[in-house]
Amino acid sequence: MKKYKSALILIKALALSILISGCASQISISAIQPAEVDRAATLKQVGVLPFNERDEARRRNHNVNLGSKIEAKLAAYQLDNSSYFTVVSRSDLDRIITEQKFQRSGLVDESRIAEIGRLAGAESLISGSVSSTSLNDSTYRATRYRSVGCDSQGKNCRRQEYTVPCRTRTISLGAQIRMIDVSRGDLVTAQSYNETMTRQACQDTNSTLPSLEQGIELLSDRVADDFIRKITPNRITFKVTLIEKLDVRLPKEHEEKFKSALAFLKAGRMDRSNQLLTELLHDSQQRSYAIAYNLGVIKEALADYDDAKSLYAIADSLTLKPVKEINLAVNRIDDLINQHQRAQNQIQQ
Repeated sequence: MKKYKSALILIKALALSILISGCASQISISAIQPAEVDRAATLKQVGVLPFNERDEARRRNHNVNLGSKIEAKLAAYQLDNSSYFTVVSRSDLDRIITEQKFQRSGLVDESRIAEIGRLAGAESLISGSVSSTSLNDSTYRATRYRSVGCDSQGKNCRRQEYTVPCRTRTISLGAQIRMIDVSRGDLVTAQSYNETMTRQACQDTNSTLPSLEQGIELLSDRVADDFIRKITPNRITFKVTLIEKLDVRLPKEHEEKFKSALAFLKAGRMDRSNQLLTELLHDSQQRSYAIAYNLGVIKEALADYDDAKSLYAIADSLTLKPVKEINLAVNRIDDLINQHQRAQNQIQQ
């Protein structure tokens, strides 16, 4: 897993950005989150079987292509600039299905799917179906107002109420997606979706309503994205507020160094800020929770979670009353450590 470690070093260097919001400076931290389904994330040699689209979709003369979307997103998915999955080509799966004389509409049995996966060299196979697509319109009238009876100068007008015809369009997509472990021949995860989108347009506006095909395209993208998120580790970003005011009196040169550390941090120079705050923590004999906390934030941004936890504990021990930023950090760091370890276990398998 060297490629993930080297890419992670680059991500750490780029993960820190400073956002100024009112009087408080916030650091934006990137952290890795584990896949919702642990076993799914460890089966990285994956294939996608043709999805079964019900007669309704064929009657409407459109294809949802949900399976193809999932396949494309799996192939494109990267974590820290490295491809996460190796996707078995659809042509190989189609060839095996044809050679083994499997009926495509019958690819629902887990043992049969596992057999195809073994022949294709896959660790897991994804199958599914599109159970429904629909478009429903309803009409209503919207109230509008206009000025009438104005004088020659356009004044002394009366306000007149009138209505215009409008239409509400609701498009929905129902789908089921399953992932099968090839070696064990059992179900890894099964997800059911019933996605809906609603749009409105009135006669006096230039807006147009999406067609069924356009709506299904958006909804199938939404379904595919959600399924990918459930089976892959991913990065999240959250904001953490810095403490910019020292809580203890320090020598003038130490106060200036603290200001410089924050200035470097706001300029994106995490290396210098880290150095200055580390020196300050030592020079102040660990008497300031502001110094310990801000240094802990930097360690958290670098994914040095054990150091961050220790520094947050120091900061917490120095408070005489609750400090919101420190309370949030103490409560956050243990969960972050657990989530990071779980994600690493998924990645390294």
